Amino acid sequence: MKPSVLILVPNYTPSVKSGGPALCMFNLVQVLGDKIDFRIITSDRDFGDDKPLKGVRPGTWTRLGNAQVLYLSPRGIRPLPMFRILASETADYLYLNSFFSRGFSMLPILVRAAGAHAQKRIILAPSGEFSPGALALKPRRKRLYIGLAKRLPQFREVTWHATTELEAQDIRREFGLSAKVQVALPFTQASMTLHTREGSARTKTPGSLRIIFLSRISPKKNLLEAIRILRCISGQIVFNIYGNVEDTAYWHECEVEIRNLPANVSVEFRSMADSAFRVFSEHHIFLFPTLGENYGNVVFEALSAGCLPLISDCTPWRGLEGHGAGWDLPLGQPQLFRAALEKCVTMTNEQFQIASARARTYLNQFVSQRDPVAANLAMFRPCP
Repeated sequence: MKPSVLILVPNYTPSVKSGGPALCMFNLVQVLGDKIDFRIITSDRDFGDDKPLKGVRPGTWTRLGNAQVLYLSPRGIRPLPMFRILASETADYLYLNSFFSRGFSMLPILVRAAGAHAQKRIILAPSGEFSPGALALKPRRKRLYIGLAKRLPQFREVTWHATTELEAQDIRREFGLSAKVQVALPFTQASMTLHTREGSARTKTPGSLRIIFLSRISPKKNLLEAIRILRCISGQIVFNIYGNVEDTAYWHECEVEIRNLPANVSVEFRSMADSAFRVFSEHHIFLFPTLGENYGNVVFEALSAGCLPLISDCTPWRGLEGHGAGWDLPLGQPQLFRAALEKCVTMTNEQFQIASARARTYLNQFVSQRDPVAANLAMFRPCP
């Protein structure tokens, strides 16, 4: 018999504003749907929206790809409706795709404590929420809930899903060395199409540089620092920003810094990209001084397009410079980011094409050494 999995996730396709997690969850279902019976409960609206997604029927189970999906309105994400769902939906596993989501992790854990035990086991994917950079944002509320969680017996049942060994270390730091952790890479869109893609024909002129930032506009992603890094860069710089504004006050801070940039730096905000691969293929450098990523789907996308990542050392993508595939540098040392950018400004087209090819080679080697299918299947063994 196929194992059955009930997934609770804050956003799911056709959501586009929630970034990598929703897409990776969709890819997981598409890849493993013939081996696992998936049922998904999610919000009926996109991240930050107050209206339902187009074509979605809230409160009705709908077949979407390899899963049955139930989209809930805000009224459905309340204690009593959630209790009824989790008490009636039998499954081998309850899979929670967040630790701090109030409606899709905190609430389900609490209603499970109240007696909703129709699912036999819990798998919880914190999705980078335990990285030091993430925990530094609104730390008081997060520390209070972590303290409460350690006292709840439900968390003694949890199997933690880490996407990398680095995230596994973060989980054990918070919940102890005895925490049961399984490591399995996510299914990024780039990983599913990597071997069918061809490199871009973009060229590179010495003295100019096309830089991209692609992520949600929030303090954790650290766009503000990316803008400040560009203050003293020579040459003709094009800096394109792609992403949804998650934090309006933070975006206003970014706008102030953009207005203070020198005339040689041209900045344009372009909202969401319809194809990450396409826009990365139009740029030379991916500037991303993030405060922390459990995996970094967007780094994978950049590498797959041969766009050189210039990122913080707070992601699992380490040692890039040693492979000639980019840079991962410590936060708090903006001079190192600037030195790397100045080096890129002076690159000839031949030098850039060599580096771009090395980035793709590095990624192909990375993928060939891991088997995400086997690792993800191992999390969902049939329960007795």
